[in-house]
Amino acid sequence: MWQAAGLFAVAACLAAGAEPATAREPSRAHVLTSYGALPLGFVPNAGQSDARVRYIAQSGGTTFFFTDRGVTMVVSGSRRAVALKLPFRHANRKPRIVASRRSAAVVSYFGKGRDAQQAGLPSYGAITYRGLWPGVAVTFRGTNARLTYRLRVAPGADARKIKLAWEGADRLPGRDRARALRIESAVEFSTLLGGAGFDAGNDVAVDAQGSAYITGETFSTAFPTTAGVFDSLHNGSGDVYVTKLNPSGTGLEYSTFLGGDAVDSGVGIAVDAQGSAYVTGVTTSDGYPTTANAFDKTYNGSFDAFVTKLNPAGTGLEYSTFLGSANADESNGIVVDAQRNAYVTGDTQSPGFPTTANVFDSTHNGSLDAFVTKLNASGSGLAYSTFLGASEAEDGFGIAVDGQGSAYVVGSTESPTFPTSANAFDRGFNGDLDGFVTKLDPVGRTLGYSTLLGGAGSDDGRAIAVDAQGTAFVAGVTDSPGFPTTAGAFDTGHNGGDDAFVTKLDATGNGLVYSTFVGDAASDVANAITVDGQGEAFVTGVTDSPGFPTTGGAFDTGYNGGDDTFVTKLTPAGTGLAYSTFAGSSLNEGGFGVALDGRGGLYVGGSTNSPGFPTSAGAADTTHNGDFDAFAMKLDVMPPDTTITDGPSGQTDSTTPSFSFTSDDASAGFRCRLDGPGAASGSEQPCGSPQVVGPLADGAYTFNVRAVDARGNADDTPASRTFTVVTPPPAPQPCTGAGRNDGEPIGVSIAAGARYTKRPKLQLTIIPPDGATGLSISNDGGFKRPFGGQVEPGRRYPWALDSSGPERLPKTVYVRFSGPCLDPSQTFQDDIILDETAPTLSTPTVRGPAKGRRGALTLTLKAVDNASGVKRVEVRRRNARIFAAAYKRRLRLKGSPRKLTVRVTDGAGNASRWKQVKVVRR
Repeated sequence: MWQAAGLFAVAACLAAGAEPATAREPSRAHVLTSYGALPLGFVPNAGQSDARVRYIAQSGGTTFFFTDRGVTMVVSGSRRAVALKLPFRHANRKPRIVASRRSAAVVSYFGKGRDAQQAGLPSYGAITYRGLWPGVAVTFRGTNARLTYRLRVAPGADARKIKLAWEGADRLPGRDRARALRIESAVEFSTLLGGAGFDAGNDVAVDAQGSAYITGETFSTAFPTTAGVFDSLHNGSGDVYVTKLNPSGTGLEYSTFLGGDAVDSGVGIAVDAQGSAYVTGVTTSDGYPTTANAFDKTYNGSFDAFVTKLNPAGTGLEYSTFLGSANADESNGIVVDAQRNAYVTGDTQSPGFPTTANVFDSTHNGSLDAFVTKLNASGSGLAYSTFLGASEAEDGFGIAVDGQGSAYVVGSTESPTFPTSANAFDRGFNGDLDGFVTKLDPVGRTLGYSTLLGGAGSDDGRAIAVDAQGTAFVAGVTDSPGFPTTAGAFDTGHNGGDDAFVTKLDATGNGLVYSTFVGDAASDVANAITVDGQGEAFVTGVTDSPGFPTTGGAFDTGYNGGDDTFVTKLTPAGTGLAYSTFAGSSLNEGGFGVALDGRGGLYVGGSTNSPGFPTSAGAADTTHNGDFDAFAMKLDVMPPDTTITDGPSGQTDSTTPSFSFTSDDASAGFRCRLDGPGAASGSEQPCGSPQVVGPLADGAYTFNVRAVDARGNADDTPASRTFTVVTPPPAPQPCTGAGRNDGEPIGVSIAAGARYTKRPKLQLTIIPPDGATGLSISNDGGFKRPFGGQVEPGRRYPWALDSSGPERLPKTVYVRFSGPCLDPSQTFQDDIILDETAPTLSTPTVRGPAKGRRGALTLTLKAVDNASGVKRVEVRRRNARIFAAAYKRRLRLKGSPRKLTVRVTDGAGNASRWKQVKVVRR
């Protein structure tokens, strides 16, 4: 809980217009770097502070007050508070301040007086001053307990009007004052690093201050080093180098060699919270530097892995140790936990590679085994060390660790019996070379899970990262068309040759959250991966595919030739690319390391032999030095914020609602998505403000919009509005036409009269009258709505009547029509009677003219039917019908037959028996 005393102390300083303090306690240099360890949140002023204050942000002993005129920062010391001010000079005195990125946390204040007691106030991750200067917006964010701000300048706006200056600070420690003002660019810095020989960039890390650390291998005797470092002289052949860049990329904070007289290569690097760099790799130098307390100070022969920790200044080794045995041992990846324990993985051919008791596998399995080793914080011993493999060859390439100390390893195996866990995603070896992903418990004794990952070809896991939920993200390369992908992923089809892949496993290792290819027709290899707090994966590697997928507005959307570095950011669901760019020039480049600084900065390390590799003005080294150079690049991947300013929320009767929205980046575009009945959920489309959607049917909808800046960075938390469309019933239409009587419903009728049938089922035809829009029908007392309940006047609608049943009783069809001018309660009916009894025909008589004379015959009939009645008569001669007509008692026939047969039929179709009759002549 924030303390009331501290709140009132800083509020009093602001209200009194505190004078600038002297650089004593706390010193002004200290003021700008000691914001505390708590996260910054922006809380609206609801009366708990001076009325001029719009928002308050606090972390530890530091409080920021945001007013219309500027920002005041107050640091509480042991004797008195120190205040710094950032006034907005010649700016709009009533800017619009918009809060965004609301968090789940709420803040309560408890102080003296009613106004000072405020409970449950919202907290936001950012606030934006809009229109502070024409076309200029300023966004303040709280990131890792630090206040950062960003200026967005709209096209055509005059950046010279921006006036910002700290008051009350005599200097900014270790940096130029201009660093506080950051105008957006796609690449914040890009620098080369090397000498005249071969220099490779193999990995990159970044500390909390935004300083990048690069390691690799150099054959250049003039590789740049700095004064006072551990080793400023090249040792011969290939040396490890470790270089720390300042946050702007304009200079080296330190740069040192590491090595002996043979070949030494830095492969992986990590940095702890204190700024100590940890390097791992491989050496063939028996004189590789080690420390007195190291776990292994003696070179073991062939290739040895090493782990070296430098102090924060790069002037000395905190520890340095070999790791290996008599055969070849190589370390490929390193990570450090919060307790400063280093975890490394690699591969070994040495049966005597050091392992510890009670680990998962303390026995070498043959050929080449992966290993996982955890060193203690002093580097003097092994917390655990285990083999990982089976009878064939395994390589461990990447390693990560979660908050509980469980290590996650990715690599490749040729062993059909590589150890997997029960219920793992894939326990069966797929052929040739498979990737593997293995999670070890914190003591290295058991497998949290272990799964294979691949298809029938070669699949190589190269890199791994773990998020706060313990979910592993892996990247690598595959030439298997059947490599496992997931439905809806960005790219589920193999593109040919080698494809990069990115796979997110669930926390149990039993399934895939998503898995996608990333590439095109030529060769694409992912070498490094990291993940941010929103679950977005960032991948770098190398491609020679001209059609490698990029995003609009990215730094470089065109293939440059040879091998190009790529940098790709996937959406949290893995369904698309949030950002993707080439980085390179006419020859060859490759990205081998990637890191995030938590403030939207993405760092990429790699190698290039292109003289035209893109560098930034003022970078530490903008000129290609010869052969291959290492490079380090920082891209801005911080997305813009999006705010919906107008549009329905809750219930609306509009079927075409309109939404207005804006971004803290005046040059950003927008993408919109509508979820709801009949909407294409999950499909984002370019849009602009205001945006009209619809026409919409009744139902619940969610409108989502995200800003996308000119570099392709998309807001990872789109703004959304949920609303429900409820359209009012249509106004009654005036009734016109025959039968209208002062607004009374028009009566309708259907054909009346009885129908007879001898069949238990009968097909009827119903023709709705004018004005009918609905129809219900029944023959059993329960009305149904056939034809969807909707009908059109004059159209013929067939309906099957079933008159079967044990009682065989007459049936009545009831019909009701509905419409604006019809009475839905008015019922019309038609009766259907089941008639299965044939009529009775007495023996007929036929009389004709006397013999020898010509004339008509007279047929006399007598037939009886008590149901549907006698309807027709039929006469045959020698089985051929000669006459058929409606039934009459007397009929006249032509011809002179001697014998005839006669029968009659009733109205239901029942026929009497044939009766034979002789013609009687007079």
